[in-house]
Amino acid sequence: MAELERLVPLTPRERIVRESFAAKGGVITVGTRDQALAFGTLYAAEHALIATRDASAVAAELRNAGTVFVGEASSVSFGDYMSGANHVLPTGGMARSYSGLSTLDFYRWTTWQVIDRAAAGRLADDVGRFADAEGLPGHAAAARQWINAS
Repeated sequence: MAELERLVPLTPRERIVRESFAAKGGVITVGTRDQALAFGTLYAAEHALIATRDASAVAAELRNAGTVFVGEASSVSFGDYMSGANHVLPTGGMARSYSGLSTLDFYRWTTWQVIDRAAAGRLADDVGRFADAEGLPGHAAAARQWINAS
């Protein structure tokens, strides 16, 4: 906290920083690395900075973050302007469910499913049971026609 108090008056945006910190800022302290990782994984920050010994090992254990800056020289500034793959990141804890925007988000995937007669024969009864459980008798019948396939 002392370092934060020292730095805030040095910025030309001091008022904005103080207002932002008062409205939604905070400092979380924990006793162990595991507690820090548990909080970080649950919080799922847009940006996470790992500036500890073995930063790469710690970062590998963090499960949810929009982007992770690894090592004391890494910072959001570098990611925003030079090193980052993108600047469109999940906020509000959404990194628990979503990644940052990437070119893959604009790719249209088509899956191909090729099942030969022998495989259809082996799968038919199980598929029929699933279809029956879902109340889809047409699906069940379409699968079961292959039970005796060779």
